[in-house]
Amino acid sequence: MQTIRINLNGDRTVIAGIFGENEFRVLKIIPPKKLRKADFFIARFSTPNGPVPSETLVLEEGVLTLPLWQQVTSQGSANMTLEGYIGETVIGKSHMVTLKFGEAVTGSGIPKENAPTLENEIHANTAARHTHENKAVLDELGETEDGNLTYKGMFIGGGSGGTLDHRYLLNRDAENQHPASAISGLENVKIDGGIW
Repeated sequence: MQTIRINLNGDRTVIAGIFGENEFRVLKIIPPKKLRKADFFIARFSTPNGPVPSETLVLEEGVLTLPLWQQVTSQGSANMTLEGYIGETVIGKSHMVTLKFGEAVTGSGIPKENAPTLENEIHANTAARHTHENKAVLDELGETEDGNLTYKGMFIGGGSGGTLDHRYLLNRDAENQHPASAISGLENVKIDGGIW
């Protein structure tokens, strides 16, 4: 089981896993200081399908442990508050925390059997938003089946690795976009007899 930590002394929004999971992740909740004297606690979730209370929770080493079940993770988010009790009396409630649940899909929208990690989802999202002003020119770069660099489908020869001062691509479509030296392997490259 993966652990999601929630500190109710400050956290307001928490990425809590993938929606639809059932007891795959466990919440480790630190109650607010004002509720530390409680005998027991109940976490109350507000979901699009209605309110969902937890079973009774007891502090163990200052932390409450609560597996997330499908009734809570069935939508993209759920709000949670924690109630502290002494006997049958509620002594207080925490502020509300929003739990966010992501989709378990690939970039093409195909569900994955093994849900991606949060780290992988962040990298994929970042990569999807990465753009270049000279994208049209970069899209013209390619390679042959044997791994040789091409531009507009034409083989690019040369590449001695020398120290020629390459300031910018001279192709009129890419002028002043990227220094040639920033593209690994393009030193002394010839296109149609010209040198970059």
